[in-house]
Amino acid sequence: MPLEIQSDSVTFDEQKGSATYVGHVVTTQGSRQLTSDTLVIFRDNHGKVEWLYATGHPALFHAKPDPTKPMTSGQANIIKFFPKLDKVILLKEATLIQNEQSIQGDNLIYSPSNHLLSAEPVPGKKTTVILPPKTNSPSLQ
Repeated sequence: MPLEIQSDSVTFDEQKGSATYVGHVVTTQGSRQLTSDTLVIFRDNHGKVEWLYATGHPALFHAKPDPTKPMTSGQANIIKFFPKLDKVILLKEATLIQNEQSIQGDNLIYSPSNHLLSAEPVPGKKTTVILPPKTNSPSLQ
């Protein structure tokens, strides 16, 4: 599936295998969208995307790879995406929301295909998880 990137400017560095996009960056691939202030893409020796590094205040992403599953949204000051590993790392003031559930922390690691999410410890910082009440269960009031 093609990767479409719109930005104010772009610089390609063939020696490093990278491209740097700056200003109002919108990256779209299928149902996935990443919005950031800057985006750096690194490619392997075969030209395939190795990883993406997005920054913003915040950088935002939305994904719905499976039409039967709810939309997943996230934001952080730094978002690293590793397509070959299907892994997203959200750093600094990070939030991930899916199905009305959210997690906030400074170091979140999300693997959509494995349905794994972890919040790594950061000294002096807390992780907050918000779970909405189930409609069939009694409230705690």
